[in-house]
Amino acid sequence: MRLWWTLALLALGLAACSSGYNASGTWEGVATNRNYPYDAATVRFILHDQGGVLSGSHYALLDAGWTYVGEVRGTRSGQEASWRVDAPNGYILVEGAFQGEAFRGTYTVAVYGSGNLTATLFLSRARVQNLGFPHGKGPLAQQMAALLEEER
Repeated sequence: MRLWWTLALLALGLAACSSGYNASGTWEGVATNRNYPYDAATVRFILHDQGGVLSGSHYALLDAGWTYVGEVRGTRSGQEASWRVDAPNGYILVEGAFQGEAFRGTYTVAVYGSGNLTATLFLSRARVQNLGFPHGKGPLAQQMAALLEEER
């Protein structure tokens, strides 16, 4: 009986350790404007996951170069996650779920005084690929540029 309890506790301990997801890493993908499917932005998140507390950096491919957007702050519970990036004129809110090496969710760009634009977000954990292709100057790119514009 004692051996059974020992094995049961060991199994529970191993299950608790192996079921934890860690989102740390570089995630790249595309945010696609829900209203205009041809309008998209390439984005990158460098995430640090410490027990479900997310931090890191966000970059977007604007004008054919990676632009620092801001610091990531958020949480992850199991596979579900949400994080926010504050910028000079607003913020970006990401909500969704990790699925192994992928993330699917929403990417909302909020510019103070201009409203919100919500995009569908698909990310994958980056290896050696670079999704650095420019997408043009659609409404999503314009909203992001307005978000980052310094006040004068």
